[in-house]
Amino acid sequence: MQYGFPLKEILEKRNCGYERKGGSNSTDLANPVWNGLSSHEMLDWVQQQPRRDMALLFNCGLHDIVRGGPQKPCRTDAGTYEKNLIQICGEAKKRFSQIVFANTTPVEDSGFDMPRGWMRFNRDVILYNRIAESVMAACGVSVIDLYTYTAALKKEFAVYRDSVHMTGRASGLQAERIVNQLAEWGIVDG
Repeated sequence: MQYGFPLKEILEKRNCGYERKGGSNSTDLANPVWNGLSSHEMLDWVQQQPRRDMALLFNCGLHDIVRGGPQKPCRTDAGTYEKNLIQICGEAKKRFSQIVFANTTPVEDSGFDMPRGWMRFNRDVILYNRIAESVMAACGVSVIDLYTYTAALKKEFAVYRDSVHMTGRASGLQAERIVNQLAEWGIVDG
């Protein structure tokens, strides 16, 4: 979510169109309609889209791995996550000219305790990223590996605002990484 803000700026400087989920290019934090949320919401959204001659860059996983506590199950079990991703890819291929998946970035093992009592654990990120990478390979969808990239950044400086969300510096570097990868694949102009 956070890299979407600098991503918008970089793409617009390259005269590339940019649109966020929800039909808006808003980067207003008070308007969360553009957040992909879980694989359930992503699937619902993709199914409602008309055919477009544009690339879809998407991620879902961080809201799927939410737990109500350390021993509670993930919001979306691994099997359902896999099925949702398969359906998302199938539906997206009918509606978008190109599809790219960005895998989920690391989270701090302490979890992220939000007012709702949500927690996230990196072990779940690793598992769900493996599932996503397998599905994307089977579906012929390219993957931008933000997990490994962000893990390397963590060795250089503090990347988190909290245990999940990134600082502006980290988000900016992630956005640059995304654009460079898209340019390498010919999806945006280099």
